[in-house]
Amino acid sequence: MLDLVTQGPTLLVGRNYRCSVGNHYIRSTDSDLLLHYSQLMDVPFKLTHAQAFTITFLKDLLNAINNGISFNRFQAIYLEKTTDRHYERERQFWNDVKRKQVETQINIEAAEKVL
Repeated sequence: MLDLVTQGPTLLVGRNYRCSVGNHYIRSTDSDLLLHYSQLMDVPFKLTHAQAFTITFLKDLLNAINNGISFNRFQAIYLEKTTDRHYERERQFWNDVKRKQVETQINIEAAEKVL
């Protein structure tokens, strides 16, 4: 999202507070805030109160913002990074499966020789 004053990228961060009297939470930001901005400009993300990213992701995002990388470019870079990681893990999984099959076959052949 671009700041209307500086025209630079802006990251909205807020806290959730727990009421000491009751057992409910109070948001420091209002999810309707972007409704106003979405009428003025294209907002490339949705504001939610779910926390579904890692510290590493946050550091990567802040580093990208500090270096002037747009949200769209960061998304493309991060998608490529996670896709590469997925395929590397998938390749390792299938290599492990093949290795286990070979080990199992060797064990079967050794057992047959004993019998």
